[in-house]
Amino acid sequence: MNAQIVEPKMKTLATPRPVFILPILLFVFVFTLASFPGSLLHEGGHALVNLASGVRITNFIIHPFSFAGYVRPFVDSNNVWQHAAGPLGGLIPGLAIFILCWKRRSPGLLPLLQMFSMGAITHGLAAAMLLYDYNNLVSVIGIPALLIQIPGLILLVVGIFLTLSLFPLLGLSPQDKKSLFVFPASFLLNTLFGLVIAYLFVPGSSFYKTEGLVAETITSAYQAMIAFTVMGLILSALYVSLYRWLAPKLPAWLRTEPANLAWKDLRLPAVLFAVCVVVGLIIIR
Repeated sequence: MNAQIVEPKMKTLATPRPVFILPILLFVFVFTLASFPGSLLHEGGHALVNLASGVRITNFIIHPFSFAGYVRPFVDSNNVWQHAAGPLGGLIPGLAIFILCWKRRSPGLLPLLQMFSMGAITHGLAAAMLLYDYNNLVSVIGIPALLIQIPGLILLVVGIFLTLSLFPLLGLSPQDKKSLFVFPASFLLNTLFGLVIAYLFVPGSSFYKTEGLVAETITSAYQAMIAFTVMGLILSALYVSLYRWLAPKLPAWLRTEPANLAWKDLRLPAVLFAVCVVVGLIIIR
């Protein structure tokens, strides 16, 4: 009898899913894509005050990076609309776009959705802490600070909830502990990129040099890196704890199912990210 030789079966190794890199890259691209129109709308609000006053705009500095944009000249520091137009311009159109996109939310629409959700966090935090335009509004109008801070806190809470509700579109569920790493890392990489841009390009920018804003801008990029990384840690902790408990109790129209991401989902965001970066660098040159 011939002995039958049985070859051992080779185990088929499954291709490992890019559980870290894919959502991190998508978030970095999305955050940048949301920041550019956010900067355009905010600074555009200030620019409208110039146009309404018949003042010619000499500098309109907008970009997707983690430091401030500017409109020059600054018409009148005692004009309430000069300070209010930026926040209103950044929030109201963003809210309208968010409402239109919410029902069909998907990874492709994330930049448009996050333009308001993340904008609500940053504007709400600025109002609660009386930073920038909000501090100017209190000074010019002469109202109690709480009339700005309380709506700011409400806006902050709304922004946090909406941002958490969009996180599943990055491919991670609230039950996935990897979220504790992915989201802080995403914020860190995005703002670290902004800091590198500030270091390399702001000192050579004719606008920032003329206005004496070089040191202030680089400092603000440092501060943004720290602040947004801390924000990422807080949001990720809330996502895997409070939002994990809350999500099953939400009505169907508020729940977002985790997306099944693939590398092809990065193609368009990556191209648009590159375009935004190039345009931003041209503007701040």
